[in-house]
Parts: sequence; C-alpha cells; structure tokens
Amino acid sequence: MSKKIFSLYGMNMFLSGLPYYFVGILLLKHLGFSFTEIGTLSVITELFGSVFDIPLSYISSKIGYKKILSISNLLLILALGCLLFGKSNIIYISAIFFGLSESLSSGVLNSYNFEVIDDEVVYKSFLKKLNTLKYIFIAIITIISPPLLHRNYIYPIIISIVFVVFSLLYLIGLPEIKKEQNNNQKFFSLDNIQN
Repeated sequence: MSKKIFSLYGMNMFLSGLPYYFVGILLLKHLGFSFTEIGTLSVITELFGSVFDIPLSYISSKIGYKKILSISNLLLILALGCLLFGKSNIIYISAIFFGLSESLSSGVLNSYNFEVIDDEVVYKSFLKKLNTLKYIFIAIITIISPPLLHRNYIYPIIISIVFVVFSLLYLIGLPEIKKEQNNNQKFFSLDNIQN
C-alpha cells in the first residue's frame, strides 16, 4: 500500500469516528441544555451548513481541496474546543463552527479522495476497504463513547479533538488538488447550462 493511500485511510477513518458524533445530544443534555436549546443549536448548525454550502464549494475549486479540508478540520477543532467551556453562550459559536466545517467538507472529501487516487479501479477498491474499516472503527467508538461520557463529559470532546488533529496530520502529507476551470466560463452562467 502506498503512503498516499495509507494517509487517505487515516484521514478518513479518524474524521468519521469522532466520539462527539455519537454522544452529542447526551453530552449537551449532561451540560444542562434543554431539548429546545439543543434543537436550536442543531438548527444553527444546519442553517450555516446550508447557506454557505454553495459559496464555499465555489471557493474550494479556486483555492484547492487540501486547503479547504484543512480549514474545515481547524473549524471542527474550534467547535469542539468551545464545548470545553460547559454550559455557556459560547456553545452557539460552536454550532456556527460545526455548520461552517460541515459545509466546507461536504462533498470535498469524497472528491479529494478520488482526485488523489486518480484511478477508478483503485478508487473502487479503496472505497470498499475504507467502508469496511470505517464500520468496524465506528462500531468500536459507538460502544466506548457513552461510558467515556459517563466518566467525564470532557473525555469524548478531547478524544474527538485528538482524532481531528490526527486527520489533519494525515492530510498534511497528501498533495494539493485544484480543479481547473476554463477562464472563459462564468460561475452560474446560462451559457454553461445550455446545450
């Protein structure tokens, strides 16, 4: 297995198995947030994720997938770090960071994987193995996350931050990919959608 493929496995695995994802609602409830507040935080995250999805996708094609994924990971670290303050209004900033991180990585991660591998047969094999490894990894994390939360609410957050840092370290070792665009084309131009 090449170093490039190994780094892709590492980046994807750690990013998909954040303990926070599996105990997020329980964690916020443990911190003293009501279900109404938790719902509001979820709406804020989805709102920022949706509103910024198209503009950030356009920017990603300009500055490169690797930079976008790096920024997404940094925003994710900030979002998780905000949770360490416990029940405070900073949690709303955390929800915004989660949304922006989600909109940055939405679709970019899969595209980046494909562009780095640049071989359809190898990519199919990569996806098959990655999905199997992710299911096993996520199953283990799902089992251990609630007991971690029960011991101390900080544990799932710290482990999630460490996982994002590992993902970022794997990403650093991978090449940058920029989508080439024709200079004559205009973004959302009617000329681009006519036959």
